Amino acid sequence: MAEAATARETKGLMNIEREEALAGLETQPDWLAALRTSAWHAFESLPLPTRKLEEWRYTDVGQLKLDDVSLSPPFAGDVPPQARELLADKEAAATVLLVGPSVVAVQVDPAVADRGVKVMELARAAVE
Repeated sequence: MAEAATARETKGLMNIEREEALAGLETQPDWLAALRTSAWHAFESLPLPTRKLEEWRYTDVGQLKLDDVSLSPPFAGDVPPQARELLADKEAAATVLLVGPSVVAVQVDPAVADRGVKVMELARAAVE
């Protein structure tokens, strides 16, 4: 019986190369860069899921055409009104509006912010 492939052995996994997955480490604090690097190595060493583990839980990724997949470019433009309407009048401690891969709006309830809660991207939080 063939052993399950690992992510490292699977070429072109979602078109993300190691360098892209670990991009920006040089601008992050040493502790965060070390955690991200360690997580990447753990990911690479784990076997990919097989149907034998839990058939109902996994999709046969062999059927996916991953060469046709690419990362979305950063969003540049006006936020669609429909996107903002989804968050209107919703009770939440904080909301983060994403358009594609881009954070376009962050709102924190003032009562929560007064207690010291901050919502921001991890890269920014790591250096503040």
